[in-house]
Amino acid sequence: MHIGDNLLSDVDASIKSGFGAYHVLNARDYLASSSMFEIINAGKSIGDRIMVGIIAKRVFGNPFIRLDKTNGIPVIMSYQDFGYIILGPVSLGYILWLCERCKDLGVGKVLFLAREGMFLKRLYDMIRLLFGQHELPESEYCRTSRRMGSVASLFEWDDIRFSFKRHRYFGTFKSLLYERFGVSVSEEEEISTHMVDTNSDLEGALSLISQYEGKILNQAKRERKAFIKYVNSICNFDDTIVALSDQGCTGTVQMAIEKLINTSGNLHGLYVCASKKLNPYCLNNFEGYTDPTIHSFLKFNHIFESVFTAPEGCYI
Repeated sequence: MHIGDNLLSDVDASIKSGFGAYHVLNARDYLASSSMFEIINAGKSIGDRIMVGIIAKRVFGNPFIRLDKTNGIPVIMSYQDFGYIILGPVSLGYILWLCERCKDLGVGKVLFLAREGMFLKRLYDMIRLLFGQHELPESEYCRTSRRMGSVASLFEWDDIRFSFKRHRYFGTFKSLLYERFGVSVSEEEEISTHMVDTNSDLEGALSLISQYEGKILNQAKRERKAFIKYVNSICNFDDTIVALSDQGCTGTVQMAIEKLINTSGNLHGLYVCASKKLNPYCLNNFEGYTDPTIHSFLKFNHIFESVFTAPEGCYI
């Protein structure tokens, strides 16, 4: 018996020669008959087509897999395959897009924000080295966080109120004040164990928080001084166009930097996922490789965050 994926040379020719024949699908035919068939025509560039080819080889390289038992849905059996098939193409596509945008904008330095930025920076540096593109800007791992940027940018009560417009909170009042604003509440205070859910009762939560407005703004003032000093130590916006690289979605750190430092329009947010249609801080230089209003990245960003992380915890 002759086994092969070509109907003419492997099946018809074998039968004519007196052999038994068994037809199997090649990787591309398996892909075309699976639930992933749409990626075949998703990209027109040679890079996109190559990426589809290596994904097809990884997922459908075994000609004896049984898609009929899973309604055409391929089964991912390992974390390695998941990274290769899903996270690999997303991260590589983003870094190549980032490189092109840096060239277009004349970027002089790329700041990769903690913590997703640790792996993204390694990938960027690798691409820069392997392709010999030394004209691309140097990179730096920026040890900051949404928490740092949001607190440093608090000047008045309205800023505190607005901070909950995008980032809700559920937990004890003590945890809320400490985790969100760096303010401690004694366990002896009855209010400390009160449960807060800003999604269902924002006004009630704000009423409690207002009692600590002074402490919150004083803490913000202290953190703001340190935040400005740190950012100025790694960037010079007077003569350098700087790009921020991060998962994105809202751009809190970019907002804080632009609010606290005169960047002269030289700061550009180049994110994995961002759109000016979902731009709570009304940032001008704010764009993404994927668009949360079109693509599904935002829906599954918790998976990206769980893998593209760093050994250290959130920077405060």
